[in-house]
Amino acid sequence: MTRRCKSRGNALIALLAGLLGVVVGAGLILLAVWFRQAPQARPGIVAGPAPLPTAAPIRASTPQGVPPNSVADAVARVEPAVVNIDTTVRVRRRVIQDGPFGPGYWGETQVEEIPQGMGTGVLVSPDGVVLTNNHVIRQAQGITVTLADDRQFPARVLGTDPLTDLAILKIDDPKPFPVAHLESSEGMRTGDWVVALGNPLGIGQTATVGVLSARGRRLADASQALSDLLQTDAAINPGNSGGPLVNLQGQVIGINTAIIRGAQGIGFAIPAETAMRILKDLQEHGRVVRPFLGIEMGDLTPALRRYLELPQDTKGVVVGRILPQSPADRAGMKPGDLITSLEDQPTLTAADLQARIRSLAVGQKVQVSLLRQKETLQLTVELQEMPSRLVPGR
Repeated sequence: MTRRCKSRGNALIALLAGLLGVVVGAGLILLAVWFRQAPQARPGIVAGPAPLPTAAPIRASTPQGVPPNSVADAVARVEPAVVNIDTTVRVRRRVIQDGPFGPGYWGETQVEEIPQGMGTGVLVSPDGVVLTNNHVIRQAQGITVTLADDRQFPARVLGTDPLTDLAILKIDDPKPFPVAHLESSEGMRTGDWVVALGNPLGIGQTATVGVLSARGRRLADASQALSDLLQTDAAINPGNSGGPLVNLQGQVIGINTAIIRGAQGIGFAIPAETAMRILKDLQEHGRVVRPFLGIEMGDLTPALRRYLELPQDTKGVVVGRILPQSPADRAGMKPGDLITSLEDQPTLTAADLQARIRSLAVGQKVQVSLLRQKETLQLTVELQEMPSRLVPGR
């Protein structure tokens, strides 16, 4: 009896152990399934953020696993529209031949085309309009434009504006050309990143990076004065002239035009808003329609202020010579007058007044306030178009 009870007890223990194993195994399976569920499916647990969608490829040429580079992307957007410009001039030479008394200039005169220089330009229209500097193509008899894909085209000049150092070229092909987008630089801040593209020293297409260093710069030499320029420390060298200055969105905000030789990181570009205005005038009129007052002007220096016996806080622009039959002459302006405001806006410097006049329209009537022998006068001046003979380089 005792032996039978022990057998039954052992069997019961084995049965209970087996059942316990089944229960534990089932519980482990349920826990595993529960932990594999999405967080939002678990009762009593707040769901976390949804997984990020798979990013679309940035560019076909971007190596897999390499993060996007805003500078490289900006260059990639505009680079197909950046062109190299090579110019030639024609020279006459006598062919050296043997004469009766030995070698000498006995041959006929031959005309040869020799390289003059090189620069950069940017395509701004799919039908082949190229924007560049006037000094790049000045006095050239032959102009060749080379695209980023190495195709070459002869170019003709549509128009030039020496006063802003801009020129418009045209190349032709049945297929549309790649173009760059011109964007006003007025939204750019000092310190914003910029990229300069061009063909420095003829070594080939190059991109350099810097910042917008300043705005409204003036640059003058013996033959020309440029105003309202953008200054940048992006490296600009001979050959970069006419190339684009680009923001990080790949938009052209300036046309590179000049450097200060011997300086480090001081380059200048013509603002895109100026280039757009010049481009529009040249395409519509074949010339730049530019309003003018018809005066020579200068800043009010301390010496002039003392000479005119004006208060120390007086500000304005001094009128020098007045051109006969000019708008200023017809309005009654005289040498020695001090222009204090234009359209109720103070005129602090001659450069400021010139920029304000350029922003107005030919035929527009403007109100000018001035001091004449300490008397305040109000004149109405009707602006006229500047004669081409007054444009430097014409």
